[in-house]
Amino acid sequence: MALLVALSRQTVMERQMETIANNIANSSTPGYKGEQMLFVEYLSQTESGDTVSYVQDIAVVRDYSEGDFVKTGNTFDMAIHGEGWFVVDTPDGNAYTRNGHFMLNEKGQLATTGGHTVLNDKGTPITITAGDGAIEVSTDGTISGKTGDKGRFNIVTFENQKSLQKAADSLFKTDEPSKPALKAKNHPGHGRKLQCPAYC
Repeated sequence: MALLVALSRQTVMERQMETIANNIANSSTPGYKGEQMLFVEYLSQTESGDTVSYVQDIAVVRDYSEGDFVKTGNTFDMAIHGEGWFVVDTPDGNAYTRNGHFMLNEKGQLATTGGHTVLNDKGTPITITAGDGAIEVSTDGTISGKTGDKGRFNIVTFENQKSLQKAADSLFKTDEPSKPALKAKNHPGHGRKLQCPAYC
């Protein structure tokens, strides 16, 4: 029985180390959200009537607080202040990210580093042409150039952020309906450092 108790602790410690290693590996990933494990004590009774205490991990808690602003000088780098997520198009439908390190793809559309197009508040890609010249982005996410407004970033939020499930390329997915993040402010030319638990 003592061996089983030790094994339960060892298994949990292994998963905890994997979580910490993942946080450290992503310490320079813009928009990454640090994670930590949540533990509980699980009590079990033996055939002799003794009570045995096991360690059980029941969930991974994600830290949604903001990291520090980092000035990048890149026109298409964006950082959100406040609750809010950029909306991007994927083969499986809309996904959401806090990683505002965007670039232009071969079609002149704003896209993530993973190649997913960034959507405006009309649900369509944001396209920049050579004739637009210098691009400016306001704090409400409106993009403009010489030819006029190019659209506005679709920045949304959710009633329950815990419904967001992590996917690849700093993306998150959820079935919960989104709503406009009216209080969020967009900061062009900036990125964000990792915000993670103290052990990072």
